[in-house]
Amino acid sequence: MSEYDLKQVKADLDVIRAAAGIGEAPVRRDVMGNLLIAAAGLITAVWGLLFHGIEQIWGLLAVLLPAGYLVSLRIRHRKASGGSPQVRREFTAAGWVLSLAVPFVGYALWAQWMGIPPMLVLATTVFFVGMLMLNGVIAKPRHIELAPWCLALMAGALGMPSAVLSPVSIIGFMITAGGLLSACVIGVQLRQGILDGLRG
Repeated sequence: MSEYDLKQVKADLDVIRAAAGIGEAPVRRDVMGNLLIAAAGLITAVWGLLFHGIEQIWGLLAVLLPAGYLVSLRIRHRKASGGSPQVRREFTAAGWVLSLAVPFVGYALWAQWMGIPPMLVLATTVFFVGMLMLNGVIAKPRHIELAPWCLALMAGALGMPSAVLSPVSIIGFMITAGGLLSACVIGVQLRQGILDGLRG
C-alpha cells in the first residue's frame, strides 16, 4: 500500500470517527501540547520571580513554545497533505473560542473608563473564563481533561489581587498547573485504552 493510500485511509477513518461521535477523545498530541504549555507557564513564572517591573512581561514570550507546536500541527494536517479533518475542525473551533476575547476586551476598556483597578478586571475576567469552561465540562463530561484548566484559572484568579507574587508569576503558575494536570488526566485516559479516540 502506497503512502498516499495510507494517508487516504487515515483521513477516511478520521471522518468515520467524527461521524460516529468517537473522535472527541483526547489523543497523544494533546499530552504533548499540554506539557509544552506547562513548560511555557513555568518559564513565565520563574521569569516573573527573577525580574521586576516591565521586564516581567518578557517572560510571557515563552508562550511562543506551545504556539509554535500548534502552528506546526496545523501545517502537518492541512487538507492538501491528507491530514486529519478532526484536527482542522479543532482549529476552526479554537478560532471561534478566541473570538470570545472581543467581549472581554470591551469589558476591559469599559472598566478602564469607569476607573476600575486593572488587577480587579484581570482577576474577574480570568475567574469567569474558568467558570464558563467548567460549565462546558459539566455539560460534556467526555472532556474531563479540561477540568484542571478550569480549576487552575479560577484558583489563579483568586490569587491575582494578593501582593505575595506578581501577576505574571501567578499567570505562569496557573498555566503550569493547568497544563500538567490536564496532561496527567489525558495520560490516564490513554492508559485506560482511550487511544486516538478509540477504546480497546
